[in-house]
Amino acid sequence: MHRPPKEIAKDVRSDWTPVYPEAEEFLAAMERLDQITDLDSDVRLLAKFRWVARKWRGPVAQQITSEIDLVLMAY
Repeated sequence: MHRPPKEIAKDVRSDWTPVYPEAEEFLAAMERLDQITDLDSDVRLLAKFRWVARKWRGPVAQQITSEIDLVLMAY
């Protein structure tokens, strides 16, 4: 079982400061998701966030982007 997107978003916010402006809207949407329920929109949201998160660096960034990759592969 994967962590809820809102928990992932909380970890992103605590590490990525300031959040890259392109990522802000996706991160804000992730903060409202308790779980992935709509495969089309929720998975697409994570994929879009993952795309803009490529500008985020460091060990936490690597861990979280890998976690998102696993979630995306599961769907």
